[in-house]
Amino acid sequence: NDEGSKVELPENRVYILNMGSYQKNNAGITFYAPNKSLDVIDDIFFKQNNAKLGDAGQDMISYNNHIYVAVYGSKYITKLNEACVELKRYEFTDEQGQPRCMVAENGKIYVTLTSGNVARLDANTLAFEKMVAVGKNPEGIIEEDGKLYLVNSGFGYDNRLSIIDINTFDKAENIEIFQNPEKILEAGDKLFIQGYGSNDYNNYPYPVVLFDPTTKTYKEIGKGVYMAEHDDIVYVIYSETNYADNTSTHTLYSYNAKTNEKVEKAFSLAFFRLRRKEQDFAISLITIKLSSLFTVHLYT
Repeated sequence: NDEGSKVELPENRVYILNMGSYQKNNAGITFYAPNKSLDVIDDIFFKQNNAKLGDAGQDMISYNNHIYVAVYGSKYITKLNEACVELKRYEFTDEQGQPRCMVAENGKIYVTLTSGNVARLDANTLAFEKMVAVGKNPEGIIEEDGKLYLVNSGFGYDNRLSIIDINTFDKAENIEIFQNPEKILEAGDKLFIQGYGSNDYNNYPYPVVLFDPTTKTYKEIGKGVYMAEHDDIVYVIYSETNYADNTSTHTLYSYNAKTNEKVEKAFSLAFFRLRRKEQDFAISLITIKLSSLFTVHLYT
């Protein structure tokens, strides 16, 4: 549904959420046509809506032929059509907190909030319905088998995984994992959690752990700064940078959630660049999201 679009877009589309700089009100969404039928549009949200997206674009998901964007600094969630035309938005109060990450299920949008809660909104109307208290500064969230799983970073001072039954949505079970977790995904009925592992900025161990929802136990499978999943295989990137000479070492490993086989490989990152005003944005061709700056969605 491209109703209201100011530009004719191809069927296949890539949208890239640009976080921008905190408190600079320069978040945006870049459009890219994989078939090169249309030039890159630096900020299609601004083009379609004649307004800036806001302060700190945090997360973007697609659900039921719509796009949902969480704007952290501006404290709202917006619902867009497939051409990035804004349809509705919900603005959170100071008490509710700022939105971080989202997941959609059964007509609802679930969003983690800096207030230490998970909110439930109606996906159609964006009407706020309810909140459930979890841990400190919850981050990544997924749905699996009728339950919400989310990690609480506490911005370095929490170490818990929270579990909420979607059917009741009334309380959370909290399980200790490791310090400062950030991301979570599902593969082969197992959960994979990545984070910083410490509140010491100079000594982050960046653990990646496998969590078994049945036994509620976990084990570390390696280090990683980002992970993605495809066909029950989790791909993990780990990078170390020597800031003395600005050189980086990148490694990649995969973990088969079905066979529990880990394969380690060294690789070279391939990048392409999009110029947005005076900034260069590098989007990895291997990952979906890089250093929390970009969320990429491909529409086919």
